[in-house]
Amino acid sequence: MKNRPFGKHGFDCSEIGFAAWAIGGGWGAQADTDSIAALNRALDPGCNFIDTAAGYGNGRSEKLIAQVLRERAAAGKTDKVFVATKTPPSPGIWPPSPYCKADGRFDEGVLTGKFKADTQFPSGDFRSSFFAGDRLGRAVQRAEAIREDISSTGFTMAQASLKFLLAPLRLNGHPRHPQYRTGRGKLRHKRPARPRPRPSGKTPPPQLAPRLLVWRQVIRRILKLNS
Repeated sequence: MKNRPFGKHGFDCSEIGFAAWAIGGGWGAQADTDSIAALNRALDPGCNFIDTAAGYGNGRSEKLIAQVLRERAAAGKTDKVFVATKTPPSPGIWPPSPYCKADGRFDEGVLTGKFKADTQFPSGDFRSSFFAGDRLGRAVQRAEAIREDISSTGFTMAQASLKFLLAPLRLNGHPRHPQYRTGRGKLRHKRPARPRPRPSGKTPPPQLAPRLLVWRQVIRRILKLNS
């Protein structure tokens, strides 16, 4: 796992972090044993940044993270882990209307490539309402276009998505080093967590680089539509 300076805060952060919403139960049934195993599987190879929030399972995610960190400390593991948590947002509509045609989202697991236009989410899973209307179908269509783009690269959808986050940026025509960016992968179980840290040290093939640039330009256009 590679590290990068976390802005000007004086510590190095793993360039791939752990997004802990799902372990709070907001994505449907989630066993605490699976969550604990996934957290340890991410921390063992060097992930040292965890993103959570008070609203992820009404504190459940935060409590599981605290439990894992206490247990690791008691076991003599001295790795320093940084946890970022969030307070509830200001009043307003969330999520945005699923019928908004300018909505170009790839979030909530879409970029894993495992969803279909007719995927059904269980009761209690946040995504059952988030992907209401035709939002899921539109998101899947965009994800499948990306799958076709990377078919010759040897990268999985998840790996290419993380490389997109970690790739160098250009702002106003000037290069900006990606050292201040950290990609976050949502992990729920130990087994699927295994291949995901690899993009941190895996060099993308030459044919992937121009596609990353195209995707970034598309995202910028979407952000302008939604602003």
